[in-house]
Amino acid sequence: MNPPASRRPALFDALTLLLALTAYFALTLYQLHLPGLYYDEAWDAVATMHLVQGTPVELERGAHLMLGSRALPLMLDDYQGIISTYMLVPFFLLGGINVTMIRLFPILSGAIALVLCFFLARAWWGRPTARIAVLLFAVAPSWIFWSRLGVYVVAQVVPLTLGALLAYTHWWRGRPRRAGYLWLGSFLLGLGLATKLLYVWPIGALATCWFALRRQPSAVSRQVVDGVNEAADNMHHGARFTFHASRYTVLVWLIALACFTAGAFPFLVYNWQTHGTWLKIRSNIRASDDAGVNSTTVLPNLWEEVDRFRVLLDGGYFWFQGLPDHPGAANQVYKDPPAAAAFVLAALSLLAVAVCRLPSAVSTNQPPTTRPVSRFPFHTSWLVLISTLALLGVAYWQPTSKSRLLIAAGLLAVILAAGAAGRRLWAALRAPAVGGRQPAALLLTLTVASGVTWFLTGSRDPAAHGPFDLRVTDLTGILFWLSLAGLLLLLGWSRPATPWQRPLVASIGYLAAVLVQSFPTLSGLWPTHLLVMLPLPQITIAAALVGLGGWGLRIADCGLRIAETVDQRSAVEDGNSALRTQNSEFAGLRAALALTLVATLLGSALWTDYRYHRDLSQTRGLYAFSDGIYALARYLNKAPDQPVVVAEWGIRRQLEILSQGRLNPPEIFQFGGDDATTLAAFDSALEGTLPMRGARYLFTAGVIGPYRRFPEFVRVLARHGLEPIKVHTDYMGTGEPIYEVYQVQPATP
Repeated sequence: MNPPASRRPALFDALTLLLALTAYFALTLYQLHLPGLYYDEAWDAVATMHLVQGTPVELERGAHLMLGSRALPLMLDDYQGIISTYMLVPFFLLGGINVTMIRLFPILSGAIALVLCFFLARAWWGRPTARIAVLLFAVAPSWIFWSRLGVYVVAQVVPLTLGALLAYTHWWRGRPRRAGYLWLGSFLLGLGLATKLLYVWPIGALATCWFALRRQPSAVSRQVVDGVNEAADNMHHGARFTFHASRYTVLVWLIALACFTAGAFPFLVYNWQTHGTWLKIRSNIRASDDAGVNSTTVLPNLWEEVDRFRVLLDGGYFWFQGLPDHPGAANQVYKDPPAAAAFVLAALSLLAVAVCRLPSAVSTNQPPTTRPVSRFPFHTSWLVLISTLALLGVAYWQPTSKSRLLIAAGLLAVILAAGAAGRRLWAALRAPAVGGRQPAALLLTLTVASGVTWFLTGSRDPAAHGPFDLRVTDLTGILFWLSLAGLLLLLGWSRPATPWQRPLVASIGYLAAVLVQSFPTLSGLWPTHLLVMLPLPQITIAAALVGLGGWGLRIADCGLRIAETVDQRSAVEDGNSALRTQNSEFAGLRAALALTLVATLLGSALWTDYRYHRDLSQTRGLYAFSDGIYALARYLNKAPDQPVVVAEWGIRRQLEILSQGRLNPPEIFQFGGDDATTLAAFDSALEGTLPMRGARYLFTAGVIGPYRRFPEFVRVLARHGLEPIKVHTDYMGTGEPIYEVYQVQPATP
C-alpha cells in the first residue's frame, strides 16, 4: 500500500537519513583501531581515566573546582578546554578505558552532526537540499577520518555549532515567542568556547551574520506584549500583567547571557583564577610555540588558511595513512578534487543568480527625490574596472614584489576600486528595493577577479614582519575581502528577491567570517582548525544542485526586471510564461545533469575513502600515528613496575591509556631546539633518572620525532662511563622501525 502523499516527504527524509548514517558508520567503524592511538588524541582521555578511577588529575596551572574531596580540572591547557574529557566519562564507565571507547565518542557525536546538518539544511534551503547535503557530508573524507580521531581535532564542536545555528534560526523566525531557542543556542556557544579557544571563530561568525542580516522588518512590539500577557494568563489563571517590550527584551538577553556563561563556565573560571589564556595569547602574539607562525602577517596567513580550506574540502591531509608510490617517496595523499571545485562553482553560481534577481531601477518616471539613489554615473564602473585590471596585471607580473613604487600604486588602485564600489554600495543600501543589481554585479566581478588572482599568485611569506609588510599579491587579497564583504552586506540588507537569498548570505558569510578570523594562531595554520566550517560547504553545494535540477529553489531568468507599469507587468508575465514553457522542455535534462553531478561527487568521495582505508590496512598508521604504540604498550606492560622514561614526544599519553594508568612515565625530552639552554635542561633531567635501576628509555627510531635527543643521550651517558643498549624495537606496517627501547650499561672498554 502506497503511503499518503502527505507522508511521502517525511518518509523520503527518513530513508535519506538512514542511508547517510549507514554509510557514515560503515566508513568510520571499519578497522576502528587504526591508525594507532595518537598522542593528542589520548590527551583528553588521560584526565577522563583519572576521573573514572578516582585518582588525582593533573591540573593546568593548578586551576580547579572542588566537588567534595575531588579536584575537578577546568582546562587541559591555556587554549584546550575540558568538555571532551567530561563527555568521555560515560563511555569509559560503560565500555572500559580503551581505544574503542575513545573513538566511539566522536563518531557518535559525528552522527548527531549528520542529523543536525539535515535539519539545518532543510530549515534554510528546503527538503531536497537537505537530502543531498546530508549524503555529501556523510561520505566527505575529511569528516570520515577526522571523526575517527575526533577527540584529537575536537570534532564535537561541529554538532555544537550546528545545534546553535538551528536554534538561532528557529528563534529568529519565531521572535519573540521562541526565546527558549535563543537561550539554547547561547548555551551551546558557551559550551563550544569551553571546548576549545578557537570556538571564538564561530561566535564571531554568527555575530557577523547577524549584522549582515539584521536590517529586516522586526517583530511588532505589540506582539511582544501579547506573547507575555498570554503566558501570564496561562500561569496566573487569567491575571494580566503589562510589560514594556524593552523590559522583556532586556530580560531575554540577560537570560541568554546567563546561558552562555553557564556553557562557558569552566573556561571563564579558569581564566578568573589564572589568566592563562591571556598569558598564552600575549606570549604567542608574534610566533606560535608549535609552528613558529607569525600571527601579525595577516594576508599571507589568510592565503594559507584559504588553501587549508581547500585541503579540508578535498580531504588531502591524511599523510599518515597513505602508502608511498615507491620506496623513498613521500607518503601518498588522496584527494577528492570535485569537492573543492563544486563548492567554488556552487557559491559563485548562487551569488550570481541572487545578484541577477535583485531589483534594477528601470523606470525613468520616478520622483526626483528617489532618482539619485537608483541612477549611477557610468564612469564609476569604469574607474573600478580599470583600477582593478591594473592591479591584477601587476600581481601576475610581480606577485612577490615589495617595491615601494608598486605597493603605492597598488594601494591607490585598491582605494580607487573600493571607494568607487563603496559609493555605489552606499547608494544602493539607501534604497535597496529600488536598485541593487548593478552595484552587486560590480562587487561580484571584483570578488571573482581579485579572488582568483590572489589564490593563484599568493603564497606564505615567512620573511614578513607584520601586517604592513605587504607584497603586490597581498593587495589583491585586500580587494577580495573588501569586495566580498560589500557584496554580502548588499545581499543581506536588500529586500530578499528569492526565498534563499538570506540563507545564502548566512552560509557564505559564516564561512568567510571564520576564515578571516583564523589568521592568528597559538599553534599552526592547519586544516584541522577549520573543521568548524563543516558542513556548510556541503549544504551550499547541495543548494546549487537543487537549483540546477529545478527541485526547489525556483531560479528564474536573470534578464527579467521589476515591472513598473501595466505594460511592463504584462510583458514580464508573458516572459515568465515563455520561460516556464522553455524550462519544462529542459526539466528532464536539468534533473539528469544534477543527478549525474550528485553521483559524481558521492562517487569521488567514496573512492577517496576507499583508497585511504585500503592503504591504512597496510601502513597501519605512520610515525606518531603508528599502531606500533600498541606493541610497545604490550611489551612494557609485561613488567609495569620496571621504571620507564620517555625521551621523545608522542609516546607517554598513549601508554597511560593503554596500560589503564599502570604506566605513568616522566617525559624528559624538553620542548625546544638544540640550543644550549634546552640541552642543559635535558641533560639535567636525564642525569636525574640514571640512578633508577633497570630504567627503560623510550625513543622514536632514527630521525623520526620532533626533538631527536638520542645523540645527546649518548653523549651524557659517555660522560658517566655508560652506554645505551637496545632491548626492544617496534615497527610500522611498512616494516620501518618506529619505537626503540634502551637500557643503560657500563661502557665496554
